[in-house]
Amino acid sequence: MLLEITNEASLEDLIFETNNRLVLLYFWAHWSKVSKSALHKIGTIGKELEDDLIIGLVNSEQQKYISLKFDVKNIPTLIAFINGEPVERLSGLALTNNERIIKFIEYVDKNY
Repeated sequence: MLLEITNEASLEDLIFETNNRLVLLYFWAHWSKVSKSALHKIGTIGKELEDDLIIGLVNSEQQKYISLKFDVKNIPTLIAFINGEPVERLSGLALTNNERIIKFIEYVDKNY
């Protein structure tokens, strides 16, 4: 499932009320070609695994407070949450590789 995070309240609902499901926050920006490319891949994976995880899309330009809250320094960045806590992150060009994204999800699922 893909959800656009438009404010802090929607973020809180997403990461704290998901009943032990894996939550991924994807931080992106319009100016970043890499993040636009990765956004398509994240969307495809999100649809394929919609029963197993939820992906929140965070436009880092519009939601600067959320980006600061999670210390996002690179765009794009994918942060995994378990039980409301950030546990792992993946950034940059790695997010343009479907296999790398899936391995990241599998790693988080296995180790947390």
